Amino acid sequence: MWILSWLPDSWMFYIISLICLLGVVGYVLGMFGGILPMLKPYANTLKLVSIVVMLLGIYLAGGYNTEIKWRDRAKELQAEIDKKNVKSDAATKEVVIKYVERVKVIKEKSNANVKEVTKYITKEVDAGCVIPDDFRLLHSRASGNEISDTSSGANDTSPK
Repeated sequence: MWILSWLPDSWMFYIISLICLLGVVGYVLGMFGGILPMLKPYANTLKLVSIVVMLLGIYLAGGYNTEIKWRDRAKELQAEIDKKNVKSDAATKEVVIKYVERVKVIKEKSNANVKEVTKYITKEVDAGCVIPDDFRLLHSRASGNEISDTSSGANDTSPK
């Protein structure tokens, strides 16, 4: 049926109906072939050809009806897809708007927290921060890409 897809649907219906009608008329003429002297020698052949033409018309009618059902189903599914795309676009815009509002609130809060934290940090708190010698030694070796031998040099003391 895909070969005939370039014809309009109404033409396809009329062509298929005409093929079926031609088969029926040919079969009826074959039945009366014994009465008409000019059709008498071709009566059986006319019946067989008419039956084949009728079967072809019935086959084409079934294919055409199936094609029309598939087209209608495809239109319904496309309409559903379009509706869901519209809902999806609306939901996406809604999510983006909520996300942008959240980012603004987070930035405002984070800037306020930074100002407050700078008020509480004093030099006295910083002076009490003592780094042990072990950590300093291991950190220096790691930054120089050296491997520590053992922990024999570590004595768990801090500079004073």
